[in-house]
Amino acid sequence: MIMINQEMYDAAKKSEKLKWDVIRYEDQIEEIDRKVQEAINDNVKFDLCQDRKEIQARLDTTKACIDEILCVFDPIPFD
Repeated sequence: MIMINQEMYDAAKKSEKLKWDVIRYEDQIEEIDRKVQEAINDNVKFDLCQDRKEIQARLDTTKACIDEILCVFDPIPFD
């Protein structure tokens, strides 16, 4: 039987929330990319690109957080 401690439980809960954040950010980026392709006005296109950069930064940060959380679940080497 696998035993999990509170740290692993908390990490799993946080990881699940972050996975949904990743999905949401990826969907937002796809929507912005679609709007950029349709944008006629250069000012609108610039604003959308700025929004995309901000969401991409949040996505990258969220993925980094997930990677940190997954370290909790890495096997501990037995020496």
